[in-house]
Amino acid sequence: MSFQNLFIPHQRNKEERQWLDEEIAEQQLRYQAIVKAMEDMAPTRERWYAEFLDRIQTRGFNVDGDMRVKIQHEDIPLRPDRPTRSFTDFHARSKTWHDPISNPSATVTSRSNP
Repeated sequence: MSFQNLFIPHQRNKEERQWLDEEIAEQQLRYQAIVKAMEDMAPTRERWYAEFLDRIQTRGFNVDGDMRVKIQHEDIPLRPDRPTRSFTDFHARSKTWHDPISNPSATVTSRSNP
């Protein structure tokens, strides 16, 4: 299947552009609040990781029905030296967006999450 560019060029008047700018600003504020909430829960997330690793080593996990398998300590992967990827980093790496009306020469890239 070939790529079809379905973009239809159109002009926005000053009132429409102003409304759009206000909407974008509001959405960015909401997004920043979500990012802050995600970053603030980083210590809780670290505790969840530790609890999960402990649980799969002591209780195990269900493989089939009620059959459980415990993971041996030597089979647990080592924690990476880098900090846990933040919500902001994850989102920034997953896609890039631009407004084709205000910047038609920019390119849109989208790729799967790393």
